[in-house]
Amino acid sequence: RITQINHTWATEVPCCKDLECTHNHLLKIALLNYDWKRVGRHLLESEQNITDIFRDEPDEPNRRQKVLMVWKSQKGSSATYRVLAETFEELQYGDIAEKVKEMEGKK
Repeated sequence: RITQINHTWATEVPCCKDLECTHNHLLKIALLNYDWKRVGRHLLESEQNITDIFRDEPDEPNRRQKVLMVWKSQKGSSATYRVLAETFEELQYGDIAEKVKEMEGKK
């Protein structure tokens, strides 16, 4: 983020707030209990992604994992812990949001 300070430009360095989610942490998050469709609708680019995951994956843990992996693939370095935690908070999964924040510090 760029801010103007006394007519000069400076870069604000976020402290551990925009780190990209690791693959291993996404696998751990997928094991937690949440509605994968609700989360997927917030994270993924199209409803077709949800349809494909439902058709292709046999059970809930695999569907949760696939949502997170597709999200990371679509968003790349923008697939951050902050975005994921905010999504869980918005969907009233505060306990999972806290776990995501804890994982961020253990990168």
